[in-house]
Amino acid sequence: MNKLTISIVSHGQADMIKKVLGDFMKLSIEPAAVIITHNLPEDAQIDPDAYSFKVKIIANRSPQGFGANHNAAFEAGSSEFFCVMNPDVRLDMNPFPVLMESVSSGHIGIAAPLVSNESGAVEDSARYFVTPGQLIGRMFRKRAGIIPELLQRDCPGLMHPDWIAGICMMFHTDTFRAVGGFDEGYRLYYEDVDICARMRIKGFEIALCPKARIIHYTQNERFRNIRHLHWHIASVARYFSSDVYRKVRSRRLFPDAGTNRPSDR
Repeated sequence: MNKLTISIVSHGQADMIKKVLGDFMKLSIEPAAVIITHNLPEDAQIDPDAYSFKVKIIANRSPQGFGANHNAAFEAGSSEFFCVMNPDVRLDMNPFPVLMESVSSGHIGIAAPLVSNESGAVEDSARYFVTPGQLIGRMFRKRAGIIPELLQRDCPGLMHPDWIAGICMMFHTDTFRAVGGFDEGYRLYYEDVDICARMRIKGFEIALCPKARIIHYTQNERFRNIRHLHWHIASVARYFSSDVYRKVRSRRLFPDAGTNRPSDR
């Protein structure tokens, strides 16, 4: 664990972060450093000296995007492994050793844990790539890109989706650096799809590790906040008009593989 730096960005969520740091203490999780970025001013304070591991606080002068914040945290760390994690998660087990082992294999670019919500239901935090038409169809069918096996309570072994949600993503620092980190052109949303696509284009696999689990307190701000909805729509448009997506299509990184597997037709 002393080879791991964890990046968490707070948008007025210091109280949530204190809870997950408390989980670290209870589970004897000792990362090399936890870098907490306050993207907005907030009254609640996190005391770096209250923990048995190093906690570094970054306070932004002005709000930055998801990618910019985590890229800055990456540059501030110096560990072999780098993990991006949401503030709205809780831990009842230590997921990090399994994830670190996965990205040490040399062929896995990003590893993620199985994500459950507070009720215990498995979230669809890993998906297949889709086309714009399939994404529009998903508004009505809500099936495009979903991996049915993922939603089972007892998931199978290691799975290789096309992309995983940015709720919790583990990287080897060499691999993160090799793809240039997150694309800071995205303000919020689709940074996770984009970096997974760039990993796939470079020949790395994406791994979902059911032996590693976290709990996510879902917020879905894009459906409740007009600004978040705007960012979501802008990110979707940016991704599907990007060279990254064109390479995904040209290399046919989403061929048929079953009823719910997206096709390129």
